[in-house]
Amino acid sequence: MRIVTGIHKGHALSRPPGHITRPMMDKVRESVFNILMHQNWKVCSGTILEGAIVLDAFAGSGAIGLEAISRGAKQAYFFDKSPKALGIVRENVWNLKEQDRCKLLKVDATNPPRAPQSMDLVFLDPPFGKNLVLACLPPLIKTGWINNNTIIVAEVESGKPLSLPAGVHILLEKSYGAAQVFFLQLT
Repeated sequence: MRIVTGIHKGHALSRPPGHITRPMMDKVRESVFNILMHQNWKVCSGTILEGAIVLDAFAGSGAIGLEAISRGAKQAYFFDKSPKALGIVRENVWNLKEQDRCKLLKVDATNPPRAPQSMDLVFLDPPFGKNLVLACLPPLIKTGWINNNTIIVAEVESGKPLSLPAGVHILLEKSYGAAQVFFLQLT
């Protein structure tokens, strides 16, 4: 697993051992960021990545948030409830020397703390088969992590319906083998 492009292009990332996490594949991550770079969606800070504030809500290795940092995001927050996963995120952040731009929180995304500010991008790449996208969206909205300008990128298992709370709509949907990626925003 590597950073696909940007200032840290090609840098190898560690990942948690065993099956603690299911990281987004490099090719899918590359495609997601290419889509983000070429859309004209309105976000909090005005641009989709340059200067963006992002949340990697099921961080695992931190690959998604670190890819955003590599591509110009100003700051990234990482949530994971697994101490082992957060240890790997910390290792990856230190190896990239991005401690000043990364905040790690031992948090369950379905029960987040109050946000310091709304995010420009929120990445939801939870374990498959647990309907965690639906479970975490209302709390993330209620606690201020997501507002009307936030773009939400959610990866779910292909062939499974995506349940969304009222007020969240799909901007774009893409399929990648075993995964489907939805780009969402509040209405």
